[in-house]
Amino acid sequence: SDLAGLYLSFGRIYASSDSARSRFYLERALRLATPESALTSEIHYQLACYFAGQHDFERSLRELRSAFEHQFKTLDQRLAGDIEDGGKLYELASTPPYDKAVNDLLLNMSIGIG
Repeated sequence: SDLAGLYLSFGRIYASSDSARSRFYLERALRLATPESALTSEIHYQLACYFAGQHDFERSLRELRSAFEHQFKTLDQRLAGDIEDGGKLYELASTPPYDKAVNDLLLNMSIGIG
C-alpha cells in the first residue's frame, strides 16, 4: 500500500510533463493497491483524468466509474471542481454522450451521500 501511494505520487508529478511515464506509474500503483480502498479509488480517478486528457473518453469514463464504486468525500469534492470549465474532466463532462454519463454519476453520488 505504501508503495502504491508512492507510485500514485509519481504519476501525479509526471502528469503535466510526461504523460506516458505518468500512466506507467498509475498503472503500477493500481496493481499494488488494496482493492476497494480509498487509495484504489484515488488511482482510478487519476487515470480518468489521464485518459480524459488523451481524449479517450470511453476509458476515462470507465476509470471514473471505478473510482466511484465506493463513496469517498474527497473524490466527490475533486469531481465537482474538475468538471467545471478548465478542469481536468471538463471536456469529458461536456461532450455527448459522456456528459449524460457524468451527470448520472453525480446523481448517484448525491443519492449515496444523502
